[in-house]
Amino acid sequence: PEDVKLQVLKFLKSQQATTRNFISSDPDTYVLKQIKTVAIPAALVYDKSGHLNRVFNNEQEEFGPTGFQYEQDITPLVEQLIADTPSKK
Repeated sequence: PEDVKLQVLKFLKSQQATTRNFISSDPDTYVLKQIKTVAIPAALVYDKSGHLNRVFNNEQEEFGPTGFQYEQDITPLVEQLIADTPSKK
């Protein structure tokens, strides 16, 4: 939303962020429902076609008390999707 845009931009500049960033104007409850999770952190992984392959969160404690880890949980799936091999869900 516009009321936080300046704060967000200031923070991103202070972090020297060079990636493209987006600010959602939708309420958080709507966004969380759309990505089928109840809280953050969540990581969404899409395939080459742009279809959502998997939502990583820790709602069911599937990844233990520390939650999902990028190197251990997400990177192997992304590598499989890049190689276009079937994923193990």
